[in-house]
Amino acid sequence: MRAVSMSDASNGVAVGYSGKIVYTSDGGNTWTAATTTNVGSTQVIGVSMSDASNGVAVGASGQIVFTTNGGGVWTDASTTNVGTTNMRGVSMSDASNGVAVGESGQIVFTTNGGMDWTDATTTNVGTTNMNGVSMSDASNGVAVGFAGQIVFTVTAASEETKKSGSGCYDCTPPVLQSSHITILTNDYVVATDDKPIHITANVGDEISIVLKITDNKLIDGITFVGIYTNFIEKPSDMNLFYANNFDNLKNISTSFYEWNIRSDDVAYDYDGTVSWSNGMPTVADDLILGEYLMIPFTMTFTDSMDTSQITIKSFDASGNSLHVTLPVTLEIITKETILLSESEEMATLDKGDVIVTPSEDTTPLLNESVLLTVLSQWSGYSQVISDDAEVLSSMGLQGKSLPAWTKHLGEWVIQEKLDVSELITAINYVNNQ
Repeated sequence: MRAVSMSDASNGVAVGYSGKIVYTSDGGNTWTAATTTNVGSTQVIGVSMSDASNGVAVGASGQIVFTTNGGGVWTDASTTNVGTTNMRGVSMSDASNGVAVGESGQIVFTTNGGMDWTDATTTNVGTTNMNGVSMSDASNGVAVGFAGQIVFTVTAASEETKKSGSGCYDCTPPVLQSSHITILTNDYVVATDDKPIHITANVGDEISIVLKITDNKLIDGITFVGIYTNFIEKPSDMNLFYANNFDNLKNISTSFYEWNIRSDDVAYDYDGTVSWSNGMPTVADDLILGEYLMIPFTMTFTDSMDTSQITIKSFDASGNSLHVTLPVTLEIITKETILLSESEEMATLDKGDVIVTPSEDTTPLLNESVLLTVLSQWSGYSQVISDDAEVLSSMGLQGKSLPAWTKHLGEWVIQEKLDVSELITAINYVNNQ
C-alpha cells in the first residue's frame, strides 16, 4: 500500500500497487475492496478524501480517478492534461477543489471535484519531480519535490481566477449556444434545450457538426473543445489513456476529436471506423450572441454504428468547464440493396444508397407529384414509409404491411438519392405480390 487518507475518525481510503483501492467506515479496523476502480492494475500512489463521500486518487501513467460515494466506486477523470506522466500526490481542499502533482514538474488543479484537470499557469519547478502536495483551502497550498524543491500557491487556479471582493474574476464556464449538423442535403440546427431528435446517416456519409460557443470573458480564452460519440461499454483492450470520456450511463466514448490551443489535436477511434477532421476555429460576431467561437468537426463512418449520444466539452483559460450532451442520437446504417426481380434480366439503377431492379410489368400507382408532395411534408428521418399511414393511404395501401427494406425509401427520395418514379415502381411491385 502506498497512501491513505482519512476524512474523519471513521471513514477513509487506502491505495497501493496493482490498482488496489480499499475503504473503511469503522476507523480502519475493517477494509473493503472498491467495487469499481477504473485503474486496472495501474499502481495508485496518492489519495485525498475531502469528506466521507468525495475524493481523488492518482497513480502511474497519468492515472487520475475520483469517487463520490466514499471509495466504493472510482471513475476516470474526463480530462487530466497530464498524458502518461506518473502522478505522485494529490490534495483536495473540499469536494470541488484540489491539486495533483507528479514527475517532470507536473502540477494540475481541479475546480469540479476531480472530473477535469487543468495545467497550472506557472509552477516555478521546471522539470523537477514533485512528490507531495497539501492544500489548506481552495486557494492556499504547498507542494514539495526532489532537490529540496518547495513551492507554494495562493490560488488553486490560474492567475485569472484571483478572488475579488465580489467573488471570482471568472467562475463562469463557456456556453454551447447551438450546433449545426449537416448530412448531405439535410440540416439540423440544435440548441441544448431542444427536444431530442434521432438522426440517421448511411455508411460513407460525411457528417459536419459546427458548434457555436460563447464565454463571459474574451472568446479567445476558450482553450479546448472536444466532441465525443460512439458510447459503448468499455472494451477490455481499449487503451486506458483514451478511456476517460463517459456518458451518464457510464458508457465510454470510443470515437472523439479534441481541439486544444495549447497542444496538438487528438483524433481517436477505437475500432477504426470513423475518419475525423477539424476545421480551423474562427471568432465570429452576432447581434444576439455577441462574439462567439465557431468550431467545425467532420466525421465519416466506414461502418455502421448503433444509436449513440453526442457529447461536447470545452474549457476556458480559467479552468471553467462545459460538459453537455446534445439532444441528439446518431445512428449509422449500412447501405442496402433492394432486389425486386430475380427471374428477369436486371436493369440496375444505382443511386448510391439503394439499387432498385424493377420488373417490366410494374406500373405507377399514382401521379409522381402527389406522392412527392406528401413526402416533402415529412419532418425528415423520424418518418418511414412502412409506418406512415398518410403515405400508405395516398398510395392506396390502407391496411397493407410493407417489408422492412422499404423503411428508408421515402428518406432517399427527399435526399434526391432515389427518383419518385422509382419509389412508385418499387412499391407497386410489392403491392402486386
